[in-house]
Amino acid sequence: MKNSSLICVDIGNSNIDIGIVKDDKFIDKYFFDTKKGTDTEEYYRKKINKIKQLINKYKIYEKIDGIVLSSVVPELNKVFNNLFVELFKKKITFVDQNKINIKIKYNNPKTLGTDRIINILAAKEIYGYPSLVIDFGSATTFNCIDKSGCFIGGIIIPGINTWLKSLNYYTSKLPLINLKNLKSIPNIIGQSTQECIKSGIFFGYIELINILKNKIIKKIGYTTKTIITGGMAKIIFNNLNKVDIFDKDLTLKGLKIYWQQLN
Repeated sequence: MKNSSLICVDIGNSNIDIGIVKDDKFIDKYFFDTKKGTDTEEYYRKKINKIKQLINKYKIYEKIDGIVLSSVVPELNKVFNNLFVELFKKKITFVDQNKINIKIKYNNPKTLGTDRIINILAAKEIYGYPSLVIDFGSATTFNCIDKSGCFIGGIIIPGINTWLKSLNYYTSKLPLINLKNLKSIPNIIGQSTQECIKSGIFFGYIELINILKNKIIKKIGYTTKTIITGGMAKIIFNNLNKVDIFDKDLTLKGLKIYWQQLN
């Protein structure tokens, strides 16, 4: 939309992604860690002030038409709404799945995370269908769109970092390993405890994803495009079988589409 400016906010359990849109294009993005608890308002005020600085840099503060937000951390919704009202004089448009033009076959649609529904919207509108969207976050979700464009369900498993944290938390001696900055493929046979954990999680996760992906596509029964996204996707993208698209900004793009369809 020409001459239109927008702020897209995706609140996840581990990370918060913010995209700034001008004239239908993302001109900047800002990412930071999610913090939960009772004393987080000042932390988020500093982060949203950073967004305000970026907005002022592009000289579009007065031209912001809306702020659209998807959240899987409900306790932060009020904090963000209050801070955006304070700093931008605008209320947030929260994603409402009842206003998304996608048919949903799900036993209880109210339990469906808004991040999943926004990813489905983005995949459908940008890449077409049938498609399988795999989002690698604190939880890894598989989301299926059939050949009629209907969301038909999926799979949820623990994310890579969730597995790593669990391994550390529930054992006395195993260290906490971070794979975020992994620069090379681990040796399949680790020669230290840390290397063994890296190898086990890396190769085990890849095999798990490949098996589940193949089972889903077999169940669907016809050729299906595979799209992956999420903060941890880049670590294993090149080692997965038959992935058609890696779009790290799929959720932000979906938020932009959602807002445009509402307006």
